[in-house]
Formats: sequence, structure tokens, C-alpha cells
Amino acid sequence: MQEPQKIKIVIADDHAVFRDGLRFLIQREKNMEIVGEAATGRDLLLCVEQQQPRLIITDLVMPLLSGLEAIREIVVRFPTVRIIALSSFDHEQLIIEALKMGAQGYIIKNAPKGEIIHAIRTVLQGLPYYCMSTTPDLARKISDSDFNPYKNKPGVELTEAEKRIILFLCEERKNEEIAKLIGMSIRTLERMRLQIQEKIGVRSLAGLVIFAVKQGIYRIPS
Repeated sequence: MQEPQKIKIVIADDHAVFRDGLRFLIQREKNMEIVGEAATGRDLLLCVEQQQPRLIITDLVMPLLSGLEAIREIVVRFPTVRIIALSSFDHEQLIIEALKMGAQGYIIKNAPKGEIIHAIRTVLQGLPYYCMSTTPDLARKISDSDFNPYKNKPGVELTEAEKRIILFLCEERKNEEIAKLIGMSIRTLERMRLQIQEKIGVRSLAGLVIFAVKQGIYRIPS
């Protein structure tokens, strides 16, 4: 029996040590392989053209051509390639710009190893990925931007109870308070929260906030 084809991935960062670590992590996955690496935005474009990967993971700050500029061109020239942006949270505006330009997700450079693989799998499923350590402030800024991964997708049917839970979570209320307001046990609430996240295709509170704002369930206080 022929082995299934591996997912081709290209990584880009101007620090060789970081690329080494990322390559080692990804190559441990049986169904993934690194087919190219780049230290500049120009090299990234050339690598994508030559290797035709399914996914790229790119830093946003690189010499010669920035990661942002490379993303802009890749989205136009290679629209089927999935993109995960690498950044740090002191570059919030760069993260927002990367999403607006066409990246499907982002992670910070010191994200746990398991989260990086999880981000890859999520984006390959066609879902947006928001770093698990995303601050409420950054989630609101993304919500306020033109980035909207839900605009061309069929609407998700939510019950009134589910909408209330989403609304309370967006208001950063604790599980104990939400359970008391709705009249259910914390265990039931936690189960419903997981079901809601699965239904709308998000993995974090940041994802819930962005979904809720874009779908008109929650309005960010002015």
C-alpha cells in the first residue's frame, strides 16, 4: 500500500536557530515535512514558487522583504497556500495586518510546542487559528479590523442559551458567575462551552470574541 503523501511545509525566519527548532518539531510529525526554509521574504517567495507547499509559517519581520510583504504577494500568486504568521505580542499591529492580508492564523514565537502543531492542523482544516495566549485587548483589536474569516461561510445556528454563554464569555465573566446567571452547573457550562467552540470552529476565548463580534452577537464597548 502506498504511503499517504506528506503535508509540505515551508518555514521562514531570519534566525537559523529558531528555524532549526521549528524544523525539528514539525519533522517529528509523521504526516508533515519541511520542504524549504527561508531567511528573507525574497527567499520565501522563491521557495514557495519552487516547492508549492500546502502551508507556510513565516516571521513577520525579515530583511530584504518583510514577512508582511511576502504574505501579500503569496496570497495573490498562490491563493491555495495556507499561512501562519509568527510574531511577538509587542507587534500587535503586524499580527492584525498579516490577518487582513490573508494569513489564516498566528502564533507567538515562544508558544508551547504542542500549540504550534495544533495551529498547523487547525489552519489546514480551513479554520482560523488565534494564539492561545492572545490578550483580550488584541482580540478586540482584531475584531475591530477588516479581518473576517466568517463572511463567506454559511451561518452557524446557535441556540439562545449558546448566544448568552458567548456573550458572557466575551464580557470576561468567570465560569462560576455564568453558570449562576444561566442556572446550570459549572460542569454543564464547561461542556456547552466546548460544544460551542467545536460548532463555530474556534479553540480559544480570542476566537469566540472575534466570531461573536463579526456575527453581531457581541458589541465591543466604546
